[in-house]
Amino acid sequence: MGADKIIMMSNEQMKPGRFAKWAHMRKMFAFITENLNAGNRIQITTYTRSTVYTKKHVGLFTCGKTGVYVVSGKSKVDVSLAGIRAIY
Repeated sequence: MGADKIIMMSNEQMKPGRFAKWAHMRKMFAFITENLNAGNRIQITTYTRSTVYTKKHVGLFTCGKTGVYVVSGKSKVDVSLAGIRAIY
């Protein structure tokens, strides 16, 4: 009986900036895919490795609410905290 009750929240009650990380990840993913599709190379650098991706690697990148991922073997690696630059 009480499970059918809908709880409404006002804008003031919602967490501020709750979609900020998702918006940042979408912008980062768009930067990567736009540059790869334009024929530029993307260099992604972590503490231990630097990898250069070309247009043929554009399908390896995915975007989620928590990060930008690249396929590495059978797993996905989060590259949202790595250094990303376009090489023209």
